[in-house]
Amino acid sequence: MQQLIEFAGNHAILVAAFFGTLAALAYTEIARRRVTFKTLDSNQAVAYINGEDVHILDLSSSADFAKGHIVEAENMALSRIKDPGPELSALLNQSLLLTCKNGQISTQAAALLTKQGAQKVAVLRGGVEQWASDNFPLTRK
Repeated sequence: MQQLIEFAGNHAILVAAFFGTLAALAYTEIARRRVTFKTLDSNQAVAYINGEDVHILDLSSSADFAKGHIVEAENMALSRIKDPGPELSALLNQSLLLTCKNGQISTQAAALLTKQGAQKVAVLRGGVEQWASDNFPLTRK
């Protein structure tokens, strides 16, 4: 025990870095377990879309949406989810697949929607970029 105390005294920065890393790891793991929505890869998303009546929301910018999006996706700004109206309330009871350009905005939106009461929310991991990279079709219509 004395050697441990002596080591900690001699290597305070190393010990602080260890405990900081440990705390960050614990925080990340706890946050991951508290997530109430699914994160799906492209193949899982296809199975989800084919298995249920899924409403696809694309949170990409209008310009990115026009460049290509998943068939039957609806473009929606994150601000509409932050300040929901009656049309969004109707979506809370549906199965939702959220996507965006790279998956970051859709993850934020999924957290907001689950706080608002949505039960079946999934996020496309990597967004439309990963979807296209996995050779799944995009449309510009």
